[in-house]
Amino acid sequence: MYVNFKRGRITIKKKDTVTGAGLSDKLSKFVFLDADTEPSAPPTDPVPSTTEAIAQVAATEKLEFEEEKRPSGCGANFCAPFKALKYKILDSIINPGVDDTAILKAFDELPENVRNKMLNEIINPEVKLDATVRRENHIPKIEKDFQSMRLFHAHKSFAKFIGVPVSEVDPRDIPIIGAAGSGGGFKAMIATAGYLKALQALGLYDVIMYISGVSGSCWSIANLYTAAKGNPDGLIEHFKRILGTHPADSLHLGKTLARDVALHTELAFGGLTAKYLSSVPRGVVDVFGSILYAHFHSDQASWDPNSFKLSQQARLMQNGAHAMPLYTACRHERPWDDKDEGDEEEREADAKVDPWWQWFEMSPYEIGCDELRAWIPTYSFGRTFEGGKSIDRVPEQSFGLQVGLIGSAISAPFTTTLETLERSDAKQGLAVAMKNFASSLLRPEAPRWIKRFLSESILNGAINRSPFYKIDMPTIDLPDGEKKKIRLPSDMQEEKYFELVDAGADNNQGLYPLAREGRGVDVAFVFDASVDVERNIVTVDIERFGTRKCLAFTRTSPSPPDVPAEAPPLEKASAAIAARYANRYCQVFHGKALGGIGPHDEPAAEQDMTLLYMPVLPNPKHPKFGPSEFVFTQLVYKPEDVAGLANCAYENMIDSADAIRATLKMIWMEKRAKRTGHH
Repeated sequence: MYVNFKRGRITIKKKDTVTGAGLSDKLSKFVFLDADTEPSAPPTDPVPSTTEAIAQVAATEKLEFEEEKRPSGCGANFCAPFKALKYKILDSIINPGVDDTAILKAFDELPENVRNKMLNEIINPEVKLDATVRRENHIPKIEKDFQSMRLFHAHKSFAKFIGVPVSEVDPRDIPIIGAAGSGGGFKAMIATAGYLKALQALGLYDVIMYISGVSGSCWSIANLYTAAKGNPDGLIEHFKRILGTHPADSLHLGKTLARDVALHTELAFGGLTAKYLSSVPRGVVDVFGSILYAHFHSDQASWDPNSFKLSQQARLMQNGAHAMPLYTACRHERPWDDKDEGDEEEREADAKVDPWWQWFEMSPYEIGCDELRAWIPTYSFGRTFEGGKSIDRVPEQSFGLQVGLIGSAISAPFTTTLETLERSDAKQGLAVAMKNFASSLLRPEAPRWIKRFLSESILNGAINRSPFYKIDMPTIDLPDGEKKKIRLPSDMQEEKYFELVDAGADNNQGLYPLAREGRGVDVAFVFDASVDVERNIVTVDIERFGTRKCLAFTRTSPSPPDVPAEAPPLEKASAAIAARYANRYCQVFHGKALGGIGPHDEPAAEQDMTLLYMPVLPNPKHPKFGPSEFVFTQLVYKPEDVAGLANCAYENMIDSADAIRATLKMIWMEKRAKRTGHH
């Protein structure tokens, strides 16, 4: 198939079946997006539903593969490097110690095996269930029930942490606490694990209600709820075992698959194959997620198929035993897309609106967007929807694909790169010139054509069937009592497919889902492993979040000192580091709920929210370890590097225990006084 993103509209054309194709070409069809040629015009035939597409593939595709020699070159087209990666993966199995015959056979049989199991009700019981789009933002009843059980579970731990008898703590007064991790690649993934270990040591891990994240911290959460089985200590040990090898190391991948070749190949690449069988576009992000998630399982002798379904992470949440994981992604709303038809005055008005990001949340229960007031059961993501109802029943999408989606920074538009450059600590020469140039392009009064160009990206994000196809947009109540029907300039509800990317393209802190209606989050830890934590400019992210959710944030903790022009050498005494980073390890911001509605019709936060901002900074106890030496693009870590980075985050939180305790106790007392009426 071919995919065209002209003006943001996705059009798809099925490629003619190639008979007699070799193994490499057949794999290319279901593992890699066929984008060698762009169709000259959109297809005239309707896109089949997932079930129809599977039936078509079953009837027309020849699944017998014949080996052929690897071609001398992959061509000069855009997909060439990714086809080269495919050949590298296949070539890797020739190495000693890897059963190349078994792996080739597993890939050979993969499409037929996946197709035969897709509608199997024993393997995939969710195919017995229909699905509809839920049109309200309040959390579902199953989540409310989880909250009640979690508060009961947290009762003793919370009382112990704040230093009061258990008899004095009513579960209704316990603050609902979220933990929000930042983006930052594997660095953020490791640092988040260190903070979670500290929560466990303080007795707060059993009190946390939600763990949300962006990009790298989402990967930490993903590993916590699968490989580590909810144990932060085990999570760090897991990272020590797997991160010494590059995820794309082809021999490493071959050996990982060879441990249980049929099962591991099917679980690792079954999600890609399912998209192929369903005639859904595949791309680099899908390949990336499949390989990365296999890497995350590389120390596991036996793979649990349930680890490849997000909905199954709810098993750890039973009886409130663990916090609820919240993963994030974003959709880019570009108002000028597809404006060849419709009211001319409306088109001209839309063309003047700047693009924005719609936040999506992915949990074991639901996937959706509060701006759209639309949510679907997690098990149904990837199905064909029309008018708010699923019209087929296929299995839940592989969590491996979602691991790629939530960390797809490579698909962010040019604006994200420029914003990162603008926030850089450039001091002289070319770096300053580039920073100033980035600022000039991002200025609000920049020409419209520049804004349009910068909103594009080189690589597509994750493309999936849209659950919003042909749904009615909701009518909302405005603060002045009037009603307004939400309208998206891009008319996304007319599209059968939609694209999601890494939420860090909009905001590097995973706070957005914590403000959802009904969650009632009182306080949130913010674990920040961003590239610019040394400069202490997180207020940009906090204020951006506040603007979207109608929260006005003010600092309530002592202000940090001005950051010196030069950091002290790490060999210097601990006192130098303590002085440099005074008042920065745990910064408190109070957000006052303003009511109203967000700038893009986002529902406002229902209540105040306090943030405990905790950046990954050098710790005085370990003055020779500098966390800033690790960058978000680094994909290989020695065990001692994992230990050092995780320990830095751990010690920072342990050292801030008194400030954390004071904040949580104050909020508890306020909630108790409000409930009892005794101040």
